[in-house]
Amino acid sequence: MTDLEINIKLAEAIGWSEGHIKRIDYCFVWRGCWLMFSYRDWNVIGPIAERYNVFPYAHKIDGGKRDGKWVVWPDIMEDTPQKAMAMAVIARSKK
Repeated sequence: MTDLEINIKLAEAIGWSEGHIKRIDYCFVWRGCWLMFSYRDWNVIGPIAERYNVFPYAHKIDGGKRDGKWVVWPDIMEDTPQKAMAMAVIARSKK
């Protein structure tokens, strides 16, 4: 999934209806306001992660060494903590 697709799915997962969103790259128009909306921005994903309680932890392999992955749930593992949080919120919205 591309970054833009993740942003769109994340926006929908937090309650933005597709009919109210117009997008140009990472800028969204929502209810007449231009918003920079990127899951990679801590100012965007931080409050969302807090609301949905999806804080990641560093994944460790045998011997206790980190492997560079971030985990939110046992089935969500991504390369960055921001992406792990976004994917967890998206996954939670599908339930």
